[in-house]
Amino acid sequence: MGITPISNDDALTTLYERADKLLYEAKSAGRNRTRSAIGPMHSSKSAQIDRVMIA
Repeated sequence: MGITPISNDDALTTLYERADKLLYEAKSAGRNRTRSAIGPMHSSKSAQIDRVMIA
């Protein structure tokens, strides 16, 4: 699985390409893997991510 955040100015093709790239990185790492472009949120001041694209 590849997961990437969505921002308002991203084109659908850009989102798909990012998620797809992460998907293939996960496949290369072995079975049952996920790769994400969403970093850990350590602070309550971190921006909320409410939309993602998953490939």
